[in-house]
Amino acid sequence: MKVMQKLAASAGYGSWNDARQVIAEVAEAISQFTYLAQQQGIRKTTVSVISKTLNQRKQENAVLFQGS
Repeated sequence: MKVMQKLAASAGYGSWNDARQVIAEVAEAISQFTYLAQQQGIRKTTVSVISKTLNQRKQENAVLFQGS
């Protein structure tokens, strides 16, 4: 968490809450991946592998979403 806060500060975010809002927006966009990929006709196996990886990363970084 502290590393992410330092990265946010060095990226010019005024506060951790500002950075966390952007993180939440990106996470929301990524959550639409499966639907959008299926709409584009991407193979189910490819969608499944990518979705699994995205879900793992979200779980690994759950601390970034606490308090939002």
